[in-house]
Amino acid sequence: MPKFFLIHITIFFIFSCEKSSIIEIPNNVIFSNNIHLSIDGKFLIYKNKKFSGYLEEISSNNIKLSRIGYYNGRKEGIEKIWYDNNKISEIRFYRKGKKVGVHELFWDNGNKKMIAYFKNGEHNGEMTQWHKNGKIYKKFNYKNGFEEGNQKIWNDKGNLKANYDVIQGRRYGLTGIKNCKSVNNVY
Repeated sequence: MPKFFLIHITIFFIFSCEKSSIIEIPNNVIFSNNIHLSIDGKFLIYKNKKFSGYLEEISSNNIKLSRIGYYNGRKEGIEKIWYDNNKISEIRFYRKGKKVGVHELFWDNGNKKMIAYFKNGEHNGEMTQWHKNGKIYKKFNYKNGFEEGNQKIWNDKGNLKANYDVIQGRRYGLTGIKNCKSVNNVY
């Protein structure tokens, strides 16, 4: 009896585990100025077919500005965007056209601009943004695309402008100050 039970448990776990298949994007490269490219809804079309490969944009001075993976017409895998000074601007990840994983954005001076986490196309977890000077701007928390938990906003000098909690869609706390009032005048 224990052997029979063990076999069934093993089979259950083998078939119940989600297989995270990695889609291999063909190494076809086309450029964004190609006359055979078009958009049909959410799909990138090349010569009347959903495109699989990499779409690249090159500047007039021959600097790569972006490289985006596509599979069956939808964004897939990594997307990288650069400033024209060759510094990275954005690194994003997609699965079947939806944002997933860690997304990082940078200012043109190299400072971080944003880090956000996505699951199935929705914000999930902490999202942090910075001012261009490197000081923190926002620290928000998300669950399934909606604000949830503590949310904070700072000005570019580092002073707290908003500090509130979102519980079941309702905001509690200091949600922000209009420019005509100071924090001292509120209390």
